[in-house]
Amino acid sequence: MEYFFFGESLPVAPNSNPDGSDNERGRQLNRRCEFELKKDGTADIIFKF
Repeated sequence: MEYFFFGESLPVAPNSNPDGSDNERGRQLNRRCEFELKKDGTADIIFKF
């Protein structure tokens, strides 16, 4: 099992709105940890929280 923390380096949503105000929903989506379970000979399974 591997885990990755991306934080500010690879956001999945913008942290601010086009007008410059804070994007609370975007920040919430960016708080995540991804787990990748691998087994030789099968497809990768990726869980995103």
